[in-house]
Amino acid sequence: LARAAQRGAEAAGRSVETLIDDRLRSLDDAARDLLGWAAAMGGPLRPDLLASAAGLPVAEVLARLERFEQRGLVRPAGPGRFDFAHDVVRQVVYRALSQPRRQAIHRQFARALGAASADDPWLHGEIVRHAGLANDPLGAARACLAAGAHCLRVFANGEASAVADQGLAHVAELASGAERVRLEIGLLSLRVAAAAGPGGRRLPALAERIEAAILAAEALALHAEAAEGWQILSFWRQQASDIGRTREAMLA
Repeated sequence: LARAAQRGAEAAGRSVETLIDDRLRSLDDAARDLLGWAAAMGGPLRPDLLASAAGLPVAEVLARLERFEQRGLVRPAGPGRFDFAHDVVRQVVYRALSQPRRQAIHRQFARALGAASADDPWLHGEIVRHAGLANDPLGAARACLAAGAHCLRVFANGEASAVADQGLAHVAELASGAERVRLEIGLLSLRVAAAAGPGGRRLPALAERIEAAILAAEALALHAEAAEGWQILSFWRQQASDIGRTREAMLA
């Protein structure tokens, strides 16, 4: 009975996907292309951001979304927003995109969101997601630093810790150089500050990584970054009650 039920569910899933494929094939190339952008966007669709990423006029995007609604592919999701009628529709459309195409779309979304984040800093989290899906560790690390700084400003220390850890993982994928050092020290500073503030987690075991980042900064004559690294290290050692080495780091 269990196997029969599973086969029935799989058959039902295939029939739904077949129905969706039939609807998609009835669309012209431009409409299918925009639907792919919408599927990659994730969550409720903001026509302005969708238009910015896809390089289309907002009026044209709205007109196409309304046609998608008439075909039962999307539905209204609040003032000025749309969403897919069902997650299965989003999944079918997204799976139809090639991997290089997906990465290119996510990269464009990260850029569009980056421009919009000046007015809406809460978008930094979405930039992190799109940059990660675009396989852009540099963009993802930069977005993590901006997102974490915003979290600290609104006293969301737990979230700041999490995004700093995510950013440090992205930094590990970068080639050695000044940009990596700057991002690593910035994210380490963010991680320690988030752990020390209200709602933060226990201070992480980062002393060795901070020391390595300081050495890298000094080797590249990045004096301001090295000084910030020593400041982080002195604070970390103070919290660990290592008074002698705290004094050494402060003097350095």
